[in-house]
Formats: sequence, C-alpha cells, structure tokens
Amino acid sequence: MIDPESLPRILSCGTGPGASSITSSLKNSPEVEHLLSFGREEQDYHMATITRTRPKAGALGELTSDHYYSGALARVLAPGELDRFYQFLFQFVDHLHRRESHYHYRPHGLQTLHEYVNYYHLIADIIASKIQEHRINVALFFNAPHLGHDTICYQVASLMGIPTLVLMQTIFPNKFLSWSHMADCGNFDFSRMPEDVAPYQIEQKEHPSYFYMDPVTNKSLRKSHLGPKDLLLILAYILTKEPTLLIKPGNLLRLLSRAQNIKAKFPRFRDPFARFFHVSQLDYFETLLESEDQSVDFERSFVYFPLHLQPEATTSAMGGAYVDQALAIEHLSLLLPEDCRIYVKENPKQQHFMRDPLFFHRLHRIPSVHIVPSTTCTHKLTDHSQFVATITGTAGWEAISRGKNVVTFGNPWYQSFPGVYPYQPNLSYAELSSQQIVHEDLEKSAGYFLSQLPDGIVYERYKAIVPDFNQEENVSCVVPYIVNVIRGRSSPVFVKKS
Repeated sequence: MIDPESLPRILSCGTGPGASSITSSLKNSPEVEHLLSFGREEQDYHMATITRTRPKAGALGELTSDHYYSGALARVLAPGELDRFYQFLFQFVDHLHRRESHYHYRPHGLQTLHEYVNYYHLIADIIASKIQEHRINVALFFNAPHLGHDTICYQVASLMGIPTLVLMQTIFPNKFLSWSHMADCGNFDFSRMPEDVAPYQIEQKEHPSYFYMDPVTNKSLRKSHLGPKDLLLILAYILTKEPTLLIKPGNLLRLLSRAQNIKAKFPRFRDPFARFFHVSQLDYFETLLESEDQSVDFERSFVYFPLHLQPEATTSAMGGAYVDQALAIEHLSLLLPEDCRIYVKENPKQQHFMRDPLFFHRLHRIPSVHIVPSTTCTHKLTDHSQFVATITGTAGWEAISRGKNVVTFGNPWYQSFPGVYPYQPNLSYAELSSQQIVHEDLEKSAGYFLSQLPDGIVYERYKAIVPDFNQEENVSCVVPYIVNVIRGRSSPVFVKKS
C-alpha cells in the first residue's frame, strides 16, 4: 500500500471510543512514524467543526483556525481531475445533508447550493494543507466514509493520490472487512477456495435477527398515541423552528391533530417521531398512510425491493449513483415483464429524510410499483418473490440465504457470492426468476469468506455481539493487521478486480 521502505504517516478518521484506543496504539507503534487523528475532543482535530460548521477544538486546536488559502489540493490535481472533484462535491453535499435543519436540532448553517460549493472548496483546501503539513502517506477509516467529515477526508486523500484503507464491521461476530477504494467493496476472489473448505451453516428458513434492529412483537404491533416524549419533541420543534405557533392556537391544534392521527395509524415499532419532529414528517407519514390498509397479493409475480434507511453508509457511501433509491427502482422496472410488480416496503426506522413528496411521485409514476403496508413480513415477501432487489442491504444476504437471487445496485460485501447479480440493463428476468442457488455452494463460499476475514471490532457498537469483549485484546488483534496491510505485508479483504 505504501513504499515498503517508508514508515506510515497516517491520517486517521474515527469518532468512537474504540477507534480512539486503536489510534492511540498505532501512535505508539514502532512501525508507525506519525499519526494525525480526526474525531472527537480527544483526537487531534474535532470533526464537528466540519459537520456543524462551528469551531470546535481538538488536541491540536480548531481545524479552520488558519484562514489562509494554501492551494495544497489545487497544486496536485491532475489535468482533468476537476470532473471527479465535482462528483465528490455532490457526494459531500448529500452526506452533509444529514445535518440540515429539516432533519436535525443542531444543524449546520448551510442553506443554498452555492453555500455548499463554497464550503466544500474551503474545507477541501484545509484538509489538503493538513495532509501536506503532516506529510501523510496513507489515510485510515473505521467505517465506510459517509458522515461528511470522513467523506471529505477520503475524497481529498484520493484526489491527492494518498492510499486509503477502509475498515468496516460485519454482521458476523468479531469479524471486519477492509478495502482500499470504495468501488472494491465486495470484490472477493473465490477461485482460490479449496475443495475441502469448512462450510458455514446457513439455515434457509431462519428468520434472522440483528442486534441493531428491534424485534417485532405483539406489543410492538399495537397502535399508539401521542405520549410525553412525542409532545416534548413537538415542543422542541416549535421553539426552534416555528415559535409563532404558540400564539396561533388554531394552527397548533391542527398540527397536534395531524400528529395524533399519524401516531394512531402506525404500529409502535414504526414510531413516526422516534428521535425528531418536523412538520415535513407529517406529509411523509400521511403519504405512507395511503398504503397502510392495502392488501398484498402473494400469488402474483413480483420482485421485492425493501427500501434502505437513509442516510446510512449502505447507500450514501456504497450505493454510488443509486444513493437515489427511486432511480434504482426505475431501472429495475425496465427489466420486468408487464405482469410483474415491484413490491416496495419502507424501512421501519425511516423518517422523512430523503423521502419528500416528489420521491413518492416518482414511484407512483411506475405502473408496476406497489407500496406495501409497514406490517407486511419481509421474510414472506422474500420467500414469495421472483427475486429480491437492493442497493447493498442485508436483505440481499437474507435473500440468497433463503434461496432467492438478488439484484444489487451498489457494492455490497456479499457481491461475489452465488446468486448475486450486479445490475446491468441486459439482465435476464427469466434467469433471475429461475436460476437455482446451490445451498451447499453458498455455505462453502461463506465458510471460506469468513476464514479470510480479520478478527476484531473496529466499530464500537458491534462489541455487543462479542461475548466477554476485551478492548486490550481487541487492539492487539486489530493494530498489527492495519500495519501489515498498510506496509504491504498483507492484502485487504477486497481488492480491485484484475
């Protein structure tokens, strides 16, 4: 990854406490010459400076305190690289929208397109100057860059020709992934798999559960009503966004009535106001209500497309152009015969972010699209479908585990497994509907794949599925792996196709 004769000088991006302990150990490693860390207060630079557009100091001070143009990025951009620069800019704007005032109580102050453009130029130049000042020769990320601050660090490093190493936790306990370029994710070489590989048992009819998803129970299926938490969120919205509602009792009552009606129509697991309230949510959930009472015909031919939660890395970082999920569904519809429907199910944790009325208008313009109620069982939809389509979601892994082929529009980690078909305009509906997955081959592929993954936790939240997790032992596993890959003694899990 870097010149074998050189020691790593690392730019590290990771905000969790687990990432902090790993970067601290890397700093003290005799095989690392220098490490510049971007994260929270304890790191060298506080990344909230970027995501909130407000100065916040880290150990080396505040990132934007030097207000002079350096030209560090402009000097190294190759001729013709401005097109890629502006593609990156679009992605950065998309990622930074998670802090926009419609979706967050502590938003950044950017509003217009040109404010985003100017801001990107400013921050990109500052990041480039830090890379140059600290003579960085490799950039390290503890998740697929998708939060805004890590996005621009990854982009600037790429534009400057700095090698990058991305780590990402898996759904398998104590296993993580690694790759150098976002387009490499999922590129895994199964040609070296030995005949006698130990298979990984996959129950075809298992209803998988994940620690980050709330289980659906009889209680969670019940309808609800506005409670104290909801009223506090609504009050916070009024005080921060529309204080004049306090002197307009008629308008306030209409808002509360709409909120109560929505709350009463959805099951508890589909909490409309789980973490945030904005009046735009009312439009979003009222749109979904149009589909809540519709029946689902499981006997007819259909393809299942479960929508991703957004914003998340699975679309923002790994979906490419198909971060726009409506675009994926539009393209999917072109593969299907006239009598085949697309059953679209909203993600149970989704709020109004990236789901404006025009999003649903685009879906409703597609004759084959049918939005199913939130209580429809995702496993039943998978089992009765002709095949499943997704950007990069876990639903794709569940599909092939249950014997259903999957069409992917992004770069999921399971991209190279049997039964996975990256979207192409010439894909055959007949083949996708009839081609059988040999389950024993899938289990062997999974066994070999897992045997090649490094051990460890690089994203703090996943330690919940590791019994007796010990951070010191974890660091002793992860740090040598990072150093070996950076210094070229090992390859990342995913590599560019030859």
